[in-house]
This record gives sequence, C-alpha cells and structure tokens, in this order.
Amino acid sequence: MERMFSLYLDLQCIAIWQGKWFIGNSSYNLVKTIVRHANDKYKIPDNKLYLGGFSLGGFTTLRITELAVENRDTKLIPQAIFCIDPPINYLDLYQYCERELKRKCNIEGVSSVGQQEAQWIKNLLEKSLGNPSINDSLYIKESCYSSGGGNAFFLKKIPVIIFHEIDIQWQIENKCRDLRDQNIFMISQLISYLKYNGNKNAKIITTQKKGYRSNGKRHPHSWSIADPKILFEFLLQF
Repeated sequence: MERMFSLYLDLQCIAIWQGKWFIGNSSYNLVKTIVRHANDKYKIPDNKLYLGGFSLGGFTTLRITELAVENRDTKLIPQAIFCIDPPINYLDLYQYCERELKRKCNIEGVSSVGQQEAQWIKNLLEKSLGNPSINDSLYIKESCYSSGGGNAFFLKKIPVIIFHEIDIQWQIENKCRDLRDQNIFMISQLISYLKYNGNKNAKIITTQKKGYRSNGKRHPHSWSIADPKILFEFLLQF
C-alpha cells in the first residue's frame, strides 16, 4: 500500500517505501534527497520527473507534489503524477472508520478484520490530528483535498491521472460496503475541482474487472487496475 514510484522518460524507476500516514518534513526530505541523488547519478534533467503510487503511496504522491509546488521546490515538482485508488481526505477516512465500526456484516471474518483496521486508523487519526467533531482544522490542513479545494489548489497546473475500479456489487457481496466507502467519492470531487479551476489534464480512469492481487485473488483495490499503456501514454505527453 505504501509503495511509491518515480518514473523518467527513459523508464528508469525508483521505488520508495514510504509508510507514514502524515507527510511532514521527514517524509518530504526523504523523497527530495532520493530524487536529487537519482538526478545527479543518472544525469536526469530536472523537468523529467514523474511521481506516482498506489493507495497510501498515491496519497503521498499528491501531498509531496502539493508541498513541492507550495514551497516552489522546482527540483521536486513533477511533470505529471499518477495515483491508483488513493484516499485523499482524512475527514472522509475518519467517517468511513466510524461506519465500519458500526457495520454489521454476516460474511464470515469480514467484520472483525475490517473493524480492527478501522479502529487502528481511527486511533491513529485521533492521536495525530485530534477528534474532528471538536476541531477538524488539522484534518483539512493535512488532507490532499478538502471541501472547496484545500491543498489541491497547488495541483492546478500539474497533470494528474487517477485510476479507480468501481465494482459496487463486489463491495456489497464481499465487504458489506457501499459507494460511500470507496475512494472514488472524494477522488471525483478532486478531479472536478481541478478541471473547473483550469487544469485541463486532470483525469479519472474507471475500470471494470481489472482488480486482481499478485496471488490472483479478485480485489478492486489493486495495482493491476492501472493499465500500463494508458498510464505511459498520459505521462509521456508532458
């Protein structure tokens, strides 16, 4: 979930393991240091950087890019970015956790696993950002996107492609979840915000029946939903 990629026009690829939920100075400086090292070692021009990632890696991609633009850190501002089914809003994620903890699912094992994860995430969010019912300002500050735009303001000139697989029937039958529980709910708002604020290169790709894990198990939240041809054709325009 935490894997993040930097792609270059000659297809040199660097994988960065970034497992932190909140992108502070340490995470930002880690990515910046690795990118600068790669640029120097492989003689890669500053304007040939692409960033992307899956799930939390996609969140990291968006926040690193937003911070780079905000800081005018030209060596870390990518030409384009891609994300695969990322969570992008902490308030939305917190509300999902609350729903999951209350959910009654009669599918064997689903409730216990989902609720354990939801409780862990909810505790982490409250410990780091407080209780949003009391003060949600930190949730807005740390999110990639929030109502009205928030940090997405800094993505107005960055080409963005996001992949998501909508399979509500699978979610209902396997997780007892509905559309509100999917990342697409906030992703669609982000892309709409960017499009209507002048970003002509903000795009969602929705897929069907492409989500499979490396062991062959069906799951819409998977790396495999990103079609390489579509992805590279998008990135290499810029």
